[in-house]
Amino acid sequence: MTVIEIKPSRLLLVLVTGVHVVAVFSFCFSSGSWLWVAGAATAVLSWANFVLRWRRDGCRLGLMSDGGFQFDPDGAVELQLNARPETTVSAAAVWLVWQDERTRRKRARLVMRDQVSRDDWRRFQVWARLRAGRAAEG
Repeated sequence: MTVIEIKPSRLLLVLVTGVHVVAVFSFCFSSGSWLWVAGAATAVLSWANFVLRWRRDGCRLGLMSDGGFQFDPDGAVELQLNARPETTVSAAAVWLVWQDERTRRKRARLVMRDQVSRDDWRRFQVWARLRAGRAAEG
């Protein structure tokens, strides 16, 4: 099993902050002052919620050769899952998709290139392209 360390993404923080700033500016040009205040407050609260969740976003991911993976391998909350074929790999990000066996709902996690080391990023991309979905199909 290959274990990679995932850190919070600074690139995602910049992107989400920019989108929230644009949202606040869009409310500046609304007709009513109450709408501007409500929209700006909503955008600020949404951004604050994201930042609080972003700070806790790091984890360890164990990649298994059969297409399965583990959140927090050898940790207190070890959870073994199987990557789904819908997992998407690009040069900048990997959308890791799995199905929660208890609720039967599909879940996804965005992992961006700046969240892992260069060597781990390469290993993670190769694993996702070649292994993801194999365990779910078989």
